[in-house]
Amino acid sequence: MLSSKWSRSFSDNVEFLEEVEDDLAKIDGSLIKQIANVINKVARNPKPKSDGGFGKPLRNDESSQLSGYNKIKLVKAGIRIVYKLREEKGNMLVIIIAARADNYVYQQAVKRIKKYNL
Repeated sequence: MLSSKWSRSFSDNVEFLEEVEDDLAKIDGSLIKQIANVINKVARNPKPKSDGGFGKPLRNDESSQLSGYNKIKLVKAGIRIVYKLREEKGNMLVIIIAARADNYVYQQAVKRIKKYNL
């Protein structure tokens, strides 16, 4: 759950791991509105594009096992957002928001997924 400082910016059908608050604090403040807008857009239909939604499915590779999760890319800002579609709750769970640096975002996502047994 995000503090009220951040939660007002996001749709009610978006949940966040507690570490995402720290992720947001590390990002340039000028990008927060852009991040909120894209997350809220995806939250309207967080399914993968192949199912008519806005998400881009992740896959398993040599450095991470992320099949079943989706990403949002803010290409110009260099930001990646990893989330899990939770169809049973009708929402999305944001796992990490971070600058793209090698595979850091995806490696950290895997650590958080293991920590919370997602």
